[in-house]
Amino acid sequence: MNEIFLGGRANASSSLRSAMWLTSTRLPAMAEGAAFVSGQNLIVDGGSTIGDGN
Repeated sequence: MNEIFLGGRANASSSLRSAMWLTSTRLPAMAEGAAFVSGQNLIVDGGSTIGDGN
């Protein structure tokens, strides 16, 4: 029983560690993508506003 329990604990901690690693590696890329999308939206909004003004 103890061996199975310890094995389960080890598997859970390793999967948690890999999930944290994935999150830490993906977050900067996601933030960069969000900044790029918002930048594109600002450019599109500015262009349409100038077009409407003229």
